[in-house]
Amino acid sequence: MNKSKTRLLALSLAIASAHSPTQTASQESQRQNGDFGMRIRPKPALNERIEEPRLLAKAPTNESTMIRLPSGETRVFYINRPGSADRMMSVRSLDEGATWSAPFEEFALPGQAYYANQVMQDREGTLHCVFHIFKQGRLGYRGRHLDLWYTRKTLGGEWEKPRMIFEGYVGSLRSFLQTRNGSLLVPMSQSDTSRAEKPAKGTTDYGLFETMVLRSEDGGANWRKSSNNIRIPVDPDQVTRYGAVEPVAIELADGRIWMLIRTNKGRLFETFSVDDGKTWNEAAPSPFTSSDSPAGLLRLRNGNILLLLNGNRRHDDTRSYANGGREALQAALSTDETRTWRGFREVLVSPAAPPPVRGDRGTAYPSAVELPDGRILAVSGQGEESAVFTFHPDWLMKRRHRDRGTMDPA
Repeated sequence: MNKSKTRLLALSLAIASAHSPTQTASQESQRQNGDFGMRIRPKPALNERIEEPRLLAKAPTNESTMIRLPSGETRVFYINRPGSADRMMSVRSLDEGATWSAPFEEFALPGQAYYANQVMQDREGTLHCVFHIFKQGRLGYRGRHLDLWYTRKTLGGEWEKPRMIFEGYVGSLRSFLQTRNGSLLVPMSQSDTSRAEKPAKGTTDYGLFETMVLRSEDGGANWRKSSNNIRIPVDPDQVTRYGAVEPVAIELADGRIWMLIRTNKGRLFETFSVDDGKTWNEAAPSPFTSSDSPAGLLRLRNGNILLLLNGNRRHDDTRSYANGGREALQAALSTDETRTWRGFREVLVSPAAPPPVRGDRGTAYPSAVELPDGRILAVSGQGEESAVFTFHPDWLMKRRHRDRGTMDPA
C-alpha cells in the first residue's frame, strides 16, 4: 500500500473512532435556531481549566493574524477594513485572551489594503509583516493588482518603512514561517492574467492562480521566488475557478516543508519541499476533505501538529457558497509528523441561521497560538461571524467526553 493510501486509511479510522453523542430534541431545536455546539457553552471564568471550545470575544475583522510574544502578550493584527483600510492595527491581551485592549495603530500603510496579512516573530525577536496593497496595472487581475508589501520591526525598534516585494495580483496570505536554516518563507498564490477567462473546451483549466513561495535568506532584506510554481486543475463544474490558492506550510521533523493548498476539488492538495522551500514537487490530493477554503497549521511545544480546516461540505448542493462548507471549523491533531490524525471535531460553528445571501461569511481563515497551559487560542471567521475562541488539544484526543455546557440537560 502506498504512503498516500496509508495516510488516508489512518485518517478514516481516526474519524470513525471519534465519539459523537446523540442529540436530544431540545438540542436539535437549538441547532435549528442557530445556537449550536460551542456557541451555547458558557464563557469561561478566569483560571478555569478549558477543554471543549469556548468563545471569548468577537474578532476585529476578517483574516486577522494572531501571534504570541515572549513577554506573554498576545496580539491580533488586522487591517482597518471595513473603513479606510490604510492602517495596520492590533488588539492586545495580557490574560490569555480573556480581555482585549482598545485598537492600537501599528503603522500606516502605503495605500489601500485588503484584509490579508501575516505576522511572525523570528528566533532573534524581529517581527515580520506582509500585507496587500491595491493598485491598477497590467500584471494584475483584469487591470487590478494586489501587490505584496513587507515591513519588519527589530526588538526595541520601530516598524521600517514598508516596501513592495512582489508585484501582481497575490491571493490571500495564510502562512509565514522561519525554517531551521533561518530562511523566511511566505507561501502565496499569484494570478496568471492569461487565465482570467475559461480556456477553450477540451483544454485543461488550471484556474486563475498558481502557488509558489517567496524566500528570504537574509532576514527579509531580499526576497526570491521558489524555482517552480504549482498548478492544480480546477473542477470545471464548480462556481469558482481560483486554482491553487491560499497555501499554508509547516516544517517537518525531517527537514521537509509540507504545504497544504486550497482547491475547489473538495479536497486540500499537498506538496513537499526538500531544499528549504526552493523547489516543490507536483501537488497531489491530501487525505483531507475540504470545502473551497484554506487550512491552518500550528506546531505545538510537545512536537504535535494542529490542523484547522473546513472539512464539511454540502454534498446536496456543492455549488453553494464555498461548496457549502464554511459553517464549521474543525481541528485535528497529529502526533507522528502528519502520518496519522485524530480529532476532527468542530471548534467554531457559524451562528448564522439562515446564512446571509451575499458576502463572505462563515468560520474560515484561522490563525492560532499555543498558551502556556497548553490551550489553543485562535481567531477565525468572516464578516459578523469572526471570533476569538479557545480549546485544549487534549479534547481532540478523547474517545468520550461529557459536555459541561448548557447542551448537557443532565
